[in-house]
Amino acid sequence: MTIPKELLIDFDSLKVGDTLWSARVGDVEITHLSFLSDFPIKVEDKKKESATFTKDGFFDLCDLLPTLLKSNPYEYFAKQSHFQEREMMVSNDNKTWVKRVVFMKKNDKFLAWFECETIEETKNQVECRFWKHAKEISPIKEYTMQELQQIVGHEFKIKE
Repeated sequence: MTIPKELLIDFDSLKVGDTLWSARVGDVEITHLSFLSDFPIKVEDKKKESATFTKDGFFDLCDLLPTLLKSNPYEYFAKQSHFQEREMMVSNDNKTWVKRVVFMKKNDKFLAWFECETIEETKNQVECRFWKHAKEISPIKEYTMQELQQIVGHEFKIKE
C-alpha cells in the first residue's frame, strides 16, 4: 500500500499551530518543531496528550508507513471514489445485517466507520472496518389492514 503524495507531510512547510491527522488519535495540532531531534514534530490531541514524530511522519522507526499525515486519509479516499457517505445496512455473511455509516466502496468492499450507526456518531471516530456487503436502508412502509390482507391473500386478525 502506498500513501498518496497529497497526504504526506512536508517538514519544511510545517509551522506550530498547523493541524495534521494522526492514525492514533485523529486531528492533532503541532506544538513544537525541532531541527536537532530524530523526532522533531511534537503534536497534541484534543485531550492535550502529546506525541512526537519523525520529519516524515513516523511515530516509531519500525512503522512501515507514516502515521502523521496532512489530513484524514479516509476522507481523502472517500472524495476520490465519489461515494456519498450515508447510513446503510452492512454484512459479511449476507444474512446478519447491521446499520453503519458507510463512506467508501473499494475493491468490492464497503468501508464504514467503526460501530457508528448515524452520521452524528462519526464526528470523532477515526477507526473503520471493511464489510463484504452493503445495501440501502429500506424505508418503513405503513399498510392498512385491507392492504395487509391483500398481501397475505386472506383475512386475518391481529392478536393483542
